[in-house]
Amino acid sequence: MTYFSPDSGLGETERQQLQAAEAPRQSHFKISPQEYLHALIPPSCEDKSEKPAMPDNVLSLNELRKLELNDQIKALLINVKVIRFNQLVSFLAPGTDHQAILRALQNMAVLVQGCWVVKR
Repeated sequence: MTYFSPDSGLGETERQQLQAAEAPRQSHFKISPQEYLHALIPPSCEDKSEKPAMPDNVLSLNELRKLELNDQIKALLINVKVIRFNQLVSFLAPGTDHQAILRALQNMAVLVQGCWVVKR
């Protein structure tokens, strides 16, 4: 790289080339900026109101909370096989009675080293 002083002819020429703001801007594109943007990023053609399909064996948290307590616990145990009590409570509706949860759990699972394991 060579240095040219600002007063030299070559330095002045380079500075003028860098300051191309005076030159008229002509676009070589034949389309408007909005059309160009749509060509780069086409609008989504999927329906926004359509819900994504879920596998048959998966329950959403909303669907789970609509079930009875025993059915909620059964569905969770079938899917997870092993779960801690506090994790199980976090999936159930807030304010669910812990005694009722324990009664249902004792019918469907066995407590092994702090984890509830589904009965076979």
